[in-house]
Amino acid sequence: MFIDVNDLPKAMKNTIKELEEYDQANDPMFFECADMLYMMADRFLKDGAIDSSTRDKLILKYPIA
Repeated sequence: MFIDVNDLPKAMKNTIKELEEYDQANDPMFFECADMLYMMADRFLKDGAIDSSTRDKLILKYPIA
């Protein structure tokens, strides 16, 4: 599952960077940040900034639970 972050909106890139840092630190903030990413992905999908495949990949890569 490859996600080209270069093609994502800047806000998503920043959130993914935070998620990666939380994940490496095993920080529980990961789950709150992942939830925010889900909402962001839905908004960007509706706006046409990302496609449904990218949204699905993000949700699979950064699970809430």
